[in-house]
Amino acid sequence: MRVKTFKAMDMKEALRIIKEEMGPQAVILSTRQVTAGKRAFGLLGRPMVEVTAAVDDGGDEDGKGSAGNNGSLEQMGGLEEVRARIEELREEVWRWFQCQRGSRPQVPSFWGGDPEDLRGFLSFLVRQCCGESPLVDSGIDREIFLRLIRQGVKEGHALRMVERVCRRDPGSPRGERIKDLQRLLARLIRVQDPLEETRERPVILALVGPTGVGKTTTVAKMAARCALQEGRRVALVTNDTYRIAAVEQLRTYARILRIPLEVVVEPVDLQRSLKALEDRDLILMDTTGRSPLDGVELIRLKELLEADTRIRSLLLVNANTDVDGLERVLSAFLPLGPQGLIVTKLDESIRFGAIFSAVLQSRLPLTYVTTGQRVPEDFRKASSEEAAQWTLWGLPSFYEEAAGAA
Repeated sequence: MRVKTFKAMDMKEALRIIKEEMGPQAVILSTRQVTAGKRAFGLLGRPMVEVTAAVDDGGDEDGKGSAGNNGSLEQMGGLEEVRARIEELREEVWRWFQCQRGSRPQVPSFWGGDPEDLRGFLSFLVRQCCGESPLVDSGIDREIFLRLIRQGVKEGHALRMVERVCRRDPGSPRGERIKDLQRLLARLIRVQDPLEETRERPVILALVGPTGVGKTTTVAKMAARCALQEGRRVALVTNDTYRIAAVEQLRTYARILRIPLEVVVEPVDLQRSLKALEDRDLILMDTTGRSPLDGVELIRLKELLEADTRIRSLLLVNANTDVDGLERVLSAFLPLGPQGLIVTKLDESIRFGAIFSAVLQSRLPLTYVTTGQRVPEDFRKASSEEAAQWTLWGLPSFYEEAAGAA
C-alpha cells in the first residue's frame, strides 16, 4: 500500500492530482484545511486543502514492495495488529453472548473483521440479547445497514430504517430498496426556511453554537445573500467581543454591504440596538461561541437571547462532528430554544449520517447549509432530498469526481 499527502487550492484540484498520480483506485484517507505561505501570527496565508490518499500497489517478489513504500508497510503492520485485536474482542463478545442466551444463533455474515463493522456487529448482539427482532436475513439488508453505519448514522436509527424498508416489501430487489430508503430518509428530514415562515418585520435571527463552527462567516454569507440577491434591508448585531478581531471582521463585511452594525455586550445594549433597527427587514445576530461544557456562559447567552421575545435562534453544527459530539452540543444548546439547524463545513466532511441522527434526535428542521468559505456563494437553503442523498452516499457531492463515484 502506498500512502501520500497532497496539497491543492481546492478539493477538485486535489482529486485530479491524486487520480493522475495514484490512479482511480486511490482511496481518500483524510482531508483538512491548511494555510500555505502564512507569515507572522498566521496572517496573509493562502487557504489550501490537504488530502491524504492511499492505493494498494501490491508488492514485488521479494516482498519488499515498491520503492519508497517502507512507511506504508509499517502502517499496514499496525493495521493488521489492530484487526487481530478486534477479532479477539469479537470472539470474546460472541462467547459471552452464547453463554447469556444458552444457544448458538447464527453469526451475522456482515461481520468481516473490518474495524468499521465492529459497531454494527455489537449492535446486532445487543438487539438479540434484548429479545428484539434481528436484522432480516437477506444479505442485501445487511449491506444497506452497514452503509448507514459507515456514514455515521446511529445504530438504532439505522436498524429502524432498514427494518422499516424491508418490512414494506421483503422481496424487492436491491435497487428498489435503496430507492425506498432514500425516499424514507427524505421524509424524515424536515427542512424550513425561517425567512419564509413569517411575515413579521423585522425578522431577528441569532446564530448560536460552539466555538469554531463558523458563525461569523455564516452571518456574513446570509447577510450578503439577503441584501444583494434578495434586496432585503439587513442589519448586523454582534456580541462576539471575546475573539480577537471578530468585530472588525464583521464590520468589514458591513462596510462592503453598506449595512449597519451594532456591537452589544449586555441585554440592555441589545434592546437599545434592536429598537434603533426597527426599520430593517432582517437583523442577523452573531454570538460568541460557547463550549457545550460551560454552563455559566450558556446561561448568560440565554439571558441575552431573552432580551427581546422576537429573537429566534438557529443552532450551527459542524458536519465533521461525530454522533457523540453532536449529542453534547444538542444537550447544551437545546435549552436555548433554537428553532432550526444550520450545518456548516460540508465541504470538509465525508459523512452526513451523524447530522441525520441529530435531526431525528432534536426534532429540529434543517434551515441552511454552508459548503465553503466564499461569501455568499457557499451558502444555500437546505434540501431534504439532498440531505437524504448525503446520508446514504456520503459527502462531498459538490465535486464532479465525488458525485460520479457515488
